[in-house]
Amino acid sequence: MLEHQDNTDSSVVVDNFFKYLKQKGITQKEYASIHSLDGSILSKWKKGDSLMSLDQIIQAAKFFDITVNDLVYSDKDKKKLMVLKDQNYQKIVAQQSLTVKHYGRFFQKPLYMVLLILFAYLLFGMIANFTKRYDLFAYGFVLMVPSVFYSLFKSVYTKKHYIIDYLDDIFYMRTSALNEWYLPGLIIKILSSFMGVYYLVEATQLIESNPSNHLGFSMIVLSLFLFYLALSALFDLRKKFKLKIKDTEFMGLFKMQLLFITQVALTSVVLFTLKISLKDYLPLVIISGLHLILLGLDYCKTSLSYQAYRLYYQENDQSPKPIGF
Repeated sequence: MLEHQDNTDSSVVVDNFFKYLKQKGITQKEYASIHSLDGSILSKWKKGDSLMSLDQIIQAAKFFDITVNDLVYSDKDKKKLMVLKDQNYQKIVAQQSLTVKHYGRFFQKPLYMVLLILFAYLLFGMIANFTKRYDLFAYGFVLMVPSVFYSLFKSVYTKKHYIIDYLDDIFYMRTSALNEWYLPGLIIKILSSFMGVYYLVEATQLIESNPSNHLGFSMIVLSLFLFYLALSALFDLRKKFKLKIKDTEFMGLFKMQLLFITQVALTSVVLFTLKISLKDYLPLVIISGLHLILLGLDYCKTSLSYQAYRLYYQENDQSPKPIGF
């Protein structure tokens, strides 16, 4: 049973009440009207002329969709809460609901992802070659980039829901911060930035020689996107990994995946330039293929670096415990 023992306790309740009232975006008058309270009662709570009853505290907690503990305790006090348990009482510490993404063994299967991406574009390329609609399918290769990325992104994790105590946490953690692939990754990302400019120049020349050729326009879009992603990945690159991260902090890896998909799309478009002139565009195809291999290697190595992360559950101030996938 909750009891007010002094003015400090009641002031905490009142301060928390008005904090959540403000977050809810309603006025004192509206709250009083909703709960059939006297119009001046909230003003009395705020001035300290009247105390909230236990029923009013429970009523407020339900209205704000929070626990009673969120109203009764200050943030400082919540950190000192202990879990009480005996044959008559359950846990009384405040609880929270967490939705966590389980990536499973995704990081250990980068080659599987690479083959899926290549297969998707190979299949699409075969259809384009069969129909002879190269210009039309050139835009299809561009549109496939976000489609393939989104499909893979949604398939690599499962969401699981946990109810844990207020002071507990769930996170990904690794034991070593060293990024062994830092230097090779740095070189490949710098090279990819220059390759974005190179593709852009080649695309411009292709359009100048044949203004009605849509392959050149597709190459411009993809080369600009490749340049942006390479620079972004370059600035995100670090010599050391963070030892502890949330499930939303894997975007560095997914950015590398998107960079690889973009290069696959570029190489696919470049291959169709051979239909225009084998002699003129064969060097471009070879360079694009070599660049694709480098980005595939970079993506695989980066993915394997992330496999050191494991999901952990930490109960209050105790040592973290691994959660099985």
